[in-house]
Amino acid sequence: VGLKDKFYFISGRRLAAWKYTYETHVDLMPATSVGPEGQFTAHHLSRILTQAAYERVREMLYAYLPLAGVEDVRVGLVKSGRIAMYIKSNGLWTNAYNAGNYTKAVLPVLLQLLLANPSSAVFVDDADLAVPATYAERLLGAFLEIARARDLQLVVAAKEPAFAAAAERLGLDVVSL
Repeated sequence: VGLKDKFYFISGRRLAAWKYTYETHVDLMPATSVGPEGQFTAHHLSRILTQAAYERVREMLYAYLPLAGVEDVRVGLVKSGRIAMYIKSNGLWTNAYNAGNYTKAVLPVLLQLLLANPSSAVFVDDADLAVPATYAERLLGAFLEIARARDLQLVVAAKEPAFAAAAERLGLDVVSL
C-alpha cells in the first residue's frame, strides 16, 4: 500500500459531482478512494455490489445505508453505455442525482470509510454539509464506529456548533478555530 492509499480527503464540494449517468471507463480512478468530491461513488458502488471480493464491505454498506437516508442502492449500465445509480428512499426509487442533498453529502463519506485501507487517515471537510443539527451525534457516532472497526484515523471539520457538542459527548478531541 503506497502513501497515496493511506490518506483520503472528502471535500465540502461533494454535492457538485452528482450526475444522472457516469462514464464507464475512468482512467485514473483510485482503487480505494471515492475522490475528493465523491465523484467515484457510483463506480465503487458498482464494484461493491457485483464483486465477491467486496462481500464484507457490501454487508457493512447495507447496515449503514439507512444513516444516509437510503433503503437500497443499485448501479448499472443504461442504454447510452454509461452507468447510472439509483437510490430507494421512502419506498420509492429515483436516480441518485435526485436523491437529496443530505444523501448526496453522507453517502460518499460512508463509502469512503468502508473502502479506506486499514490504518489510514480519512479527512472529511464540512461533515455538517446538508445535515440537520439534530443528526450530528448519530452521524458522527456511526462515522466513529466504522473508523474504530476499520482502524482508521478520522478527522472531521464542521461549522455547525452541534457537531462540536456531539463530538465532545462522544469523547472525541475537539479543536475550535
